[in-house]
Order: sequence, then C-alpha cells, then structure tokens
Amino acid sequence: MAADERADGSAEWVEVATVKDLQRRRTMVVARPDGDIVVGWHGDRPFALANVCVHRERELARGMIFQGRLVCPGHQWAFDLETGYCAERDRFQPVYATRVDDDIVFVDASRPVGATGGSGVGGDAGGVAGDHLTRLDVGRSAGSGDRR
Repeated sequence: MAADERADGSAEWVEVATVKDLQRRRTMVVARPDGDIVVGWHGDRPFALANVCVHRERELARGMIFQGRLVCPGHQWAFDLETGYCAERDRFQPVYATRVDDDIVFVDASRPVGATGGSGVGGDAGGVAGDHLTRLDVGRSAGSGDRR
C-alpha cells in the first residue's frame, strides 16, 4: 500500500474501517513500508500501536487484550493501550494517534506519538485542521496471513 508523505511533517490520516467493523474484528493491521500498525477497539474507543513488539519482534496483532493492555504472544509483555508502556519491563511500544470521524476509524500513520504516551488514543489527536487524509485499504485483519 502506498501513501502520500507530507514534506511538512503534518499528520497522515489513514482510513482503517468503520467502528462496527473494527469492533467485530477487534484488531486489524495497517500495512506500512516503514512498519505495520495494529489498530484495535477496546471499550469505547480505538487504539493503535506498532505491530512489531519492541522485545522480540513478535506480531502484536496475534496477542490478546487483557485489562486495558495488549499482551504480546511471544513473552507476554503487556503494553498499555493508551501509552504503550509496559510497567513490568519499563519499556514503551510506539503508539499512534487515532480518531473517529463519521463512524470511520482513522490512524495517523505518519509517526508515533511521543514515547511518553500522551493522547494517542481516541479523542482529539491535535492539529487535525488541514491535516492530510488518505483513504487506504487495510492490509489484512489480525487473523489472516501466515503464522510466525
């Protein structure tokens, strides 16, 4: 999948799915040349993290959500859905900003939110006026593809 990169560093909002579809699938993977993003729904809002675990490079989309954290299927590191923080290991998984417009979930695929977390999940992603919107198909759902 190819997306337009903005030279000015502004957000690159990628359409992921409808809220209903993301809720049904629970997680989806947005394929990106610079690293896939797992986008999911938990509670009443979307979340998005880099799909490859910072620990042993396992695919987080194959993990499970437990107590507001995405648990890696490799060694059970558990990353907070809002901040990407794994308290047990004092490490951060990159988090991406999400938003919902007209029942469509978007992820800012241009760059992760700062390593200290911030408001990367749901709500206002900040600076969205004039940001670049790109409609792209999602690469695959978390349940598809070959197993590692």
